[in-house]
Formats: sequence, C-alpha cells, structure tokens
Amino acid sequence: AEIEHLATSWQHEAEAAFTRLLEGKTKWVVMIDELPNVVTALAELDPSGRRARAFLAWFRALRNRCGNKLHFVVCGSIGLDNVARRLLCTDTINDLCPWTIGAFSSEDADAFLVAVSEAYGVALSLEVRAAIASELEWLIPHHLQAMANELVGAGRTAIDVAHVAAATEAMLAKRTYFSTWDERLTPSLGAPHDGHAHALLIACARDPQGVSRNTLALTLTAAGVGETERARALTWLLDVLIHDGYLVLAAERYRFRSALLRRYWLRNFV
Repeated sequence: AEIEHLATSWQHEAEAAFTRLLEGKTKWVVMIDELPNVVTALAELDPSGRRARAFLAWFRALRNRCGNKLHFVVCGSIGLDNVARRLLCTDTINDLCPWTIGAFSSEDADAFLVAVSEAYGVALSLEVRAAIASELEWLIPHHLQAMANELVGAGRTAIDVAHVAAATEAMLAKRTYFSTWDERLTPSLGAPHDGHAHALLIACARDPQGVSRNTLALTLTAAGVGETERARALTWLLDVLIHDGYLVLAAERYRFRSALLRRYWLRNFV
C-alpha cells in the first residue's frame, strides 16, 4: 500500500534501482518474500486482474533483461503458480523454476532438537526427541521450534515423554500456530474454491491414513460441484493442497502431511 503514495510511479523507482545494479560488475541474487500475497492484494484492488497481470508482466520483462547479472528467488507461503492460474496469467511466470524446500530429515531434526536444548540449557533425551518427532510427523523447523518452546518455556529442568504430549495439546490450543493454514486458502484459491478445499481437508482429517480420490470426488459433489467440472476441480485442488503442504499422496490415499495440522483441523472444523 505504501508504494501507492510515491510521488513518481513505483515502476520508475524500481527500474532506476535495478538499472544501477545491472550497470555494475557485481552479480546479485534478490530474494522477494511473500510475492504471491502482493499479487493477491493487487487482484483484490482490481478484480478484473489487469493490475496483477501488469505487475507480473513488468516483473517478467525485468527478469528477461537481467541476463546472468541478476537472479531472483521468489518465496511465499502460498504458491505463486496457484495465484497466477486463478488470474489466468501463468504466461507471466512460466520462466520461473519451481523449487520446494522440504522438511528436515530425521537426522537433521534430531540434531536441531539437540542444538535447541543445548541453547536453553535443558537436556532432551533420545526418547523425548523420538516422541517429539512422532508427534510432529512433518519435521519442519517452525513446528520443531514451537514444540521446543512449549517444552522448555515452562521452566522445567527435566523433560520426559509425558511433557511432550502436554506440549502438543498446548500447541493445538494456540490457534496462532496454525490459523494461517486456514486463512490462506482464500487468497490462494478464491471463492468458492476455498470452501471446496476446506471440505476436502475435513474429509482427509477424519482418518489418519487419509481417504481415496473417489471419496474426495464425492465430497465435492456434496459441496455442490457439478459433474462437468468436478474432475478438473478435484485435480487442481489436490495439486494445490499437496504443493502448499497440506496433503500428501501415500498408498493411493490423500492424508495430512502434518499430524499436528490434522489434529488442529479435527479440533476446529470437523
């Protein structure tokens, strides 16, 4: 919103800044965080999508003239490709290469917990660390750090497996840990697709092993999606939900990637 009040256009300021970078001999890597949210905000200001498309087209033109002098890393909690697909402007980003940052390996997650426990001066035994990994299932740094905070934040000098279960319940009670997963469905998908995605997630949350594709097709039918568009809508929604970290396909069943997120969904939406 701040750039709307510049005396000159933001494009002019941006072009001038990048021109100065390109004139030098140094090679640059520019990281832009939460770019999909910017595009979504532009779409909300102009529902026709023209402003969002104009911005993405300008950004593509900038990338094309940068050559090997300047590279961009675009990050976001929702997929830029999902937003562009909804706005029918994927041609403006088809030069970008998708790059997914996965969870920690079991070994890296264990080393992370050891390092965190040492930083807090509280020992986490191998048994406790294994219990944490089992509770979380999806070993991403945010959930590992949140669990560690719950365990050591109470001022305990000794932590056992029972404390892990209590910490899990404390995490689930704090909606701020997980509410963004619910809130970001709307900017990522738009209405009514956000509601359809919510229905799919509710169906998946009911069983730790997940559900079949046929069950999810029936879920969309119950949500009012017509037969002619159901197959295409289901394919798209599942692609988004897998890509954005909600679900994983295993043994031909779609289940929650995160055990914690599944329990959060059960507690709040089922």
